[in-house]
Amino acid sequence: MSRKLKFRFFEYPILYGIVVFFLLLILTQFLAYERYQMLKKTDEKETVLRANWIENEFQKILNQSFSTTQTLAFIVKNYGVPKNFDSIAHLLLETNKNIDALELVDSLGVITNVYPIEGNNIKGFNILNDTIGRKGALITMQRKEYFVTGPIKLKQGGDGLVSRIPIFKDDKFQGFSAAVIKLPNLLQAIQISKNSEGKYAYQLAKVNADKTEEIFFSTNSFSEKNAYSKTISMTKGEWKLSVFSKKKELFTTVLSFSILGLLLAIIGGVFVWYLLRQPNRLDKLVKEKSALLIDSEEKYRLLIENATDGIFLLDQNANFLDVNIQLISMFKASKEYFIGKNVLDFIEPECLHKIPLKFDDLKKGQTVSSVRKLIRKDKTKFLAETRVKMLPNNLFQGILQDITEKEKATAQIKESEQKYRELTERITDAFVAFDLNWNFTYISAKAKEFIPPNYPELIGKNIWEVFPNFIGTALHENFYVAMETQTIKQAVRYSEPLAKWIEYRIYPSLTGVSAYFSDVTAVKKAEEEVLYTKAKMESAIRIGKIGYWSWDLRDNSLEWSQRMYTIFDMDKNTPLNFESAAACIHPDDRQMHEDLIANRIEHKDNTPFSFRVLHKDNSIHHVLVELEILYNDDEEINKLHGTAVDITDRILEQLNLKESQEKFYKSFHSNLAGKVIVDEERTILEANETVATLLETTRENLIGKKLIDADVLDFNKHEQSENRKVVWNKLLKQGFLRDEEITYTLKSGKQIPALISIEPLELENKTHYLVSAIDNTKRKEAEEELVKSEARFRKLASTTPVGIFQSDASGACTYVNAEWLKYSGIEFDEAMGNGWINSTYSPDRKRVSKEWEQTIAVRKIFKSKFRLQHKNGKIITLSVKAIPLYGIDDEFVGFIGMASDISNLILAEKRLEAQNIELSKTNAELDRFVYSASHELRAPLASVLGLINIILSEEKEPDLVFKLQMMEQSVKRLDSFIKDIVQYSQNRHLEVASEKIDFHSLVQDSLESFWYLENRSQINIHVNITDTLAFYSDKKRISIILNNLISNAIKYHNVAGSNPIININITTTKDQGIIAIKDNGLGIPQEHLKSIFKMFYRVSSKIMGTGIGLFVVKEIVEKIDGKITVESEENKGTTFTVILPNQMK
Repeated sequence: MSRKLKFRFFEYPILYGIVVFFLLLILTQFLAYERYQMLKKTDEKETVLRANWIENEFQKILNQSFSTTQTLAFIVKNYGVPKNFDSIAHLLLETNKNIDALELVDSLGVITNVYPIEGNNIKGFNILNDTIGRKGALITMQRKEYFVTGPIKLKQGGDGLVSRIPIFKDDKFQGFSAAVIKLPNLLQAIQISKNSEGKYAYQLAKVNADKTEEIFFSTNSFSEKNAYSKTISMTKGEWKLSVFSKKKELFTTVLSFSILGLLLAIIGGVFVWYLLRQPNRLDKLVKEKSALLIDSEEKYRLLIENATDGIFLLDQNANFLDVNIQLISMFKASKEYFIGKNVLDFIEPECLHKIPLKFDDLKKGQTVSSVRKLIRKDKTKFLAETRVKMLPNNLFQGILQDITEKEKATAQIKESEQKYRELTERITDAFVAFDLNWNFTYISAKAKEFIPPNYPELIGKNIWEVFPNFIGTALHENFYVAMETQTIKQAVRYSEPLAKWIEYRIYPSLTGVSAYFSDVTAVKKAEEEVLYTKAKMESAIRIGKIGYWSWDLRDNSLEWSQRMYTIFDMDKNTPLNFESAAACIHPDDRQMHEDLIANRIEHKDNTPFSFRVLHKDNSIHHVLVELEILYNDDEEINKLHGTAVDITDRILEQLNLKESQEKFYKSFHSNLAGKVIVDEERTILEANETVATLLETTRENLIGKKLIDADVLDFNKHEQSENRKVVWNKLLKQGFLRDEEITYTLKSGKQIPALISIEPLELENKTHYLVSAIDNTKRKEAEEELVKSEARFRKLASTTPVGIFQSDASGACTYVNAEWLKYSGIEFDEAMGNGWINSTYSPDRKRVSKEWEQTIAVRKIFKSKFRLQHKNGKIITLSVKAIPLYGIDDEFVGFIGMASDISNLILAEKRLEAQNIELSKTNAELDRFVYSASHELRAPLASVLGLINIILSEEKEPDLVFKLQMMEQSVKRLDSFIKDIVQYSQNRHLEVASEKIDFHSLVQDSLESFWYLENRSQINIHVNITDTLAFYSDKKRISIILNNLISNAIKYHNVAGSNPIININITTTKDQGIIAIKDNGLGIPQEHLKSIFKMFYRVSSKIMGTGIGLFVVKEIVEKIDGKITVESEENKGTTFTVILPNQMK
């Protein structure tokens, strides 16, 4: 029955074949689809990696362009366009091979410098007028930072990129520094060509402002349709580079895999169908297999006989049933020697005692392995390893191996291992070893310090399973990269669990990985400390205004920082060497400076020194120099370098500190208040004479004692004693006291109400106290007198005919008198505080409030004029003046002021102003009249003088000649008078001019103009002018002064004298000019000296004159803020001295 069922199962083999076909078809097509997805992702990943590589190479080139343009921009910004531009550009291009050309563009957009000029001769081209390059240049100017324009059509030909950095100085655009990268060279540098060979295709385009793209480069014969791509772009440029995958075998591979799956499904279906059709063959196959099994058993027996290890068979009692040839050989016996004997007979008794047989484990089906010493037939012993297991027929089969030699080798290996471990333990770095499966094989003692204590034994454990948090880290990646590439990897990472910086070095091998770990936290901290210290040092140098310098003794060349030019007040264009620098040193210090330098070099001494520098404005500055001596390989000095600091302020501070200490000492001992310095134990360390006088004792009695021990006060007054305790506790609590009133009783019984102030004072790092004591007796009396005085003030203010007011320190009104209330029409309470301001006329209110607030802030005199509106609407004008009011201790307490009604005065001023305008018009008309009259009068007079001179040259009759000469003198006197009147009018109304005065020229012109005066040739005139400092004033007015004084000295000379002379001395200084004109002429009687400067006053009628000359001189001198004095003695001479201010700005 069962056999029937069995064969019914195989009645429909075709059905099972179809089922298997579809199952295999679905499975293979699913695998094909997964294969496709996997290949696609791999392709995308490789394309991204290729794009990233190209982006990195592209960025390297752009970084070169950025560094070169930035360097050029820095040079131009700080030093201007270099004369050796080609040399600098050549050096930059040598170090940045991918840059084709460098350019400088001025503020107008014109290219001023190009290198190399060959192939790039576009100097003079204006990029701001170029339709192609203009847009990129404007974007760079707007962004004020590095920007890459292009790809564009280059003016010099071809396509390329132009990177620019704008140059701004004081926020003003100065131009560009630019670098040109030609497109062919760029593509070659990033390994891109137009041919279609290779796995990828490329496309470089410019992105326009309207988002359209202009393609400048594309790989030949490539269609980007359905191709995976990766796009590269940058924010500081207008280009875009796309990388396309060209893999076409992807679909072919997947299609082949799909077809193969279909064939496999067909074969599988057919195979099942075929297999199920052959059930009858199974019996035949069983017989065949049985025969084969028998044959295999025979072969197995032969294998056992020929095996290299000993093989034996035991029964349930551990008796030998069979052994192979190798086992017989090991024991040096025969097969019969073993058969029937028990296995215990061959084991050394001592070994058997240590390692009993485990028959129970064998019977449970376990394989038992052991290492024992066995006994041969000749009683020799050897070490063997046995593995025994129970067969299905309940017999025991064992394999025995002689491991004597193996154990010896193992012992040697262990010994080597032990030495290796000892060696690794001695290494200061932690050491860890892994096998190829990332399992720990060794951990040094030092390495265990890096492992948290709660972790279990790690030997044999997988590192990524024990420490899963390492997966995905740089350490994890470096381990795998080291194994894959068989290269050493080294890095430093921070371990948060250990809170340490760890340096690791990974050494791969074909059998595993070794890693060394070391704690570099201290090194890292030291590096950070160095960087921090360096930053602080650079900041300190910058803040401390320190200059650097370096002097090469071999060629006497000197280099220094920008700060050194400021310290030495030296022009940056001055050739820099030791001599030019030494020329800036104060002349008195130059020899000392040279001696110091020579001494430092001779004795190899780095000790700092200082000297003085004389600046161009003649100011003296103190400079401190720190130096370091550098040596060559022969231990010879070849260079000095160091720092320089302007320590003028420090020198001044030291002088000021000394002065402050002296002032404190003088202030302490000359102070009108009693001053005492005490320590925390209240012992008096210092006291001035004022406090000794106040306490009716001497300083010597006070110093070094406590006040209670000085025996100057009566401390028996309990109330006073308690008050002192309260005051001292208050001092200890708040650290200071201000004007605490304490009454002391002297030994004489006199009571002193004193104001005590105590301030903490740090001396020699110890807390002391400065105690100030003022006898308050007079203040008490003054306060009482102040109360009486205030009562008198109130009474006086209520009866005075002007408004009087008073405010507190904040400016709030505290009192007004009845007259003020009369002005405003408001009540007393309404005027208090800021209420008075409401009475001011509304257009003036804001201004008055602001002026009053400003006065309160600075506590100065308040002066103002404003309108006040009475409640009945009447408006009056007040003139208000208020002065700050201080109390007894010079404490500001407010203002007291007075207000007067000046409405009538304002009306009078307006009338006077109108009259002044009319007067000004009259004066102007008078000036015009004077000018016109002088011109109309002097012209006829000149004609009359000419006619007289003609007649005198022809007429010989004495009487007529005498009369004509008298007429001539009268006409000249009238002409001189008119000229003086004109000068007086001009001086009154013309503005004072300021120009450089040439006294030599003015004096010479004046002397030449008086050649005609009588007896001019008989007078010796000495001129001494010292005008080394420039003098500025009104040239025309000074000429009038010189003409009048010199002409007077000539006119009033004493011809009868033995040696008539005139001395003209002029000296100029920075502040003034002094003109002194001295003669030994007739002199001026003392009674006339006070009147000589009056209009029309004449000392003598014997000499021709108008009496207006000295008056005009006096008016001119006063007009230009000078002064004139005269010294004279009759018949001995006269000296006029004029002192004028120097108007040099």
